[in-house]
Amino acid sequence: MQFTKHILTSLLKAIVLTISLVLISAQFIVGQSDISATCQTQALYQQLKNVSNDNLLFGHQNTTLEGIGWVDNNGLADRSDCLEAVGDYPAVYGFDFVRGFIFRNHTIRAHERGAVITFSDHMENFQTGGDSWDTQNNPVQEILTENSLAQERLITHLNQVADFLNTLVDKNGDLIPVIYRPFHENTGDWFWWSAPHCTPEEYVALWQFTVDYLRNTRNIHHVLYAYSPSDPAFSGGYEARYPGNDYVDIIGFDSYATILYEMFLLANAQLVVEFAEANDKVAALTEFGVSGGVQFADRPDWFTTTFLQTLKEDTIARKLAYAHTWRNDRPNHHWVPLPEEATHEDFVAFYDDDFTVFEQDLPDMYDCSLVMSTSVEDNFFEDMELVISPNPAVDYIRVELKGGALEDRFDLAIFNSLGQLVLKADKYFISSEIVLQNLPTGLYFVNLTDSKLGKGMSISFFKQGN
Repeated sequence: MQFTKHILTSLLKAIVLTISLVLISAQFIVGQSDISATCQTQALYQQLKNVSNDNLLFGHQNTTLEGIGWVDNNGLADRSDCLEAVGDYPAVYGFDFVRGFIFRNHTIRAHERGAVITFSDHMENFQTGGDSWDTQNNPVQEILTENSLAQERLITHLNQVADFLNTLVDKNGDLIPVIYRPFHENTGDWFWWSAPHCTPEEYVALWQFTVDYLRNTRNIHHVLYAYSPSDPAFSGGYEARYPGNDYVDIIGFDSYATILYEMFLLANAQLVVEFAEANDKVAALTEFGVSGGVQFADRPDWFTTTFLQTLKEDTIARKLAYAHTWRNDRPNHHWVPLPEEATHEDFVAFYDDDFTVFEQDLPDMYDCSLVMSTSVEDNFFEDMELVISPNPAVDYIRVELKGGALEDRFDLAIFNSLGQLVLKADKYFISSEIVLQNLPTGLYFVNLTDSKLGKGMSISFFKQGN
């Protein structure tokens, strides 16, 4: 049976937002957390934003790793229950490091077809050696204790993650961007990092420690970080345990239900989209589906009616970039229906809907030209000069923009010679004094960005000892 997709792919590919700024000699997408992200990673971030304007990418966990009645640990068969169901792969492939680090072929082959790849991480309890569901003792507190055994075990795991990520190289020799989603569903009570087992401050510190280690210690810059609590609209909102804009790229949520699914879906989606827009992030449904599996759906048109119609008809909820369902493991535990199942015909209709995007209709998600500025506003700073005084500096500096209007519309960031952010000032007023007493001696770079246009320029200075 042949399946066709009626979608305006050319429209998707034409949606290009060229907001960028100059950071030293690189381009950086505003809103993204890693200032040193590779251009392909920046492009992925931007394309996820672009797609969310009019479409929803469909994702499936372990889609080429396993299905009902088969497993492919080598990643060379390119088999997928999604492919069998609709004649197309999902747009988003999900894998989890709980199965080890066996996904190199799966990832590279999916990337060659243009797909988006995301990794969740059911980490072990680093204090007891148990699994993610082992909530004994106080693993988060122990991890945050300097030089503790639990911290060393987490670092060992993060080194394995980093080593694996560095093996993901495309045919041009470029690192393949991925989405990393650790410590998910933290607002539930079933994981050792969940709300009953650590304070909000401890959770945030755990997340930031993880990102800082990968980004700064291991120099990993081809990752987008996804934060995904469980049903945040019904578990205390989004603010308390949010790790911060400098540590998150994708504002997500996980949501399963068997009854009142539309209510849960709509409330969560609205909350997450609004939070993402307020923080200039990508919104996503990082796990969704009928609780226990699609075989428990309460109606045969669950995909098009209960799920898709609920999102499409709401002007806020429809702005999710992607929706990712869980794995096909066995007949009584799966989320993509196969032919002859009650919901299969409706899943085909879900696939054919112009709102959903599967792999064949993806735009180029990794087009570096999206982050290279081509706007007519590129010369915004052409007649202006950025000046730092005094330089060298000891206690303070002032940043002046000669030839520019002294408006309260600039964002300022200072980076050390390693590219690490050391100071940030939103809405910096030109010529205001910036105190440097806590900075060690060395070379620094100041980036001044016009917050309205997303354009910027940089200048260096040297900090002398006190």
